[in-house]
Amino acid sequence: MSSLIYDICLIYLDDILVFLKTFEECCHRLAAIFDCLEKYTLKLKTTKCHLFQRKVTFLGYVVSGRGIKCSPDKVAA
Repeated sequence: MSSLIYDICLIYLDDILVFLKTFEECCHRLAAIFDCLEKYTLKLKTTKCHLFQRKVTFLGYVVSGRGIKCSPDKVAA
């Protein structure tokens, strides 16, 4: 999946974070990721999949359309 990193997604251990602007772009990028996962017979745990989120917390940061900021929980400590 190294060809996809920083171009359409970020990967850390068992997390895949896909970034996009439009629904169509989402479909194309998810298809590319699913193809790559299938090629190497990797599987996703559906209970851990969260699709179409506008704001996510990832590695202590809040990632949204406004950019990347430190998670308030981490800063408060």
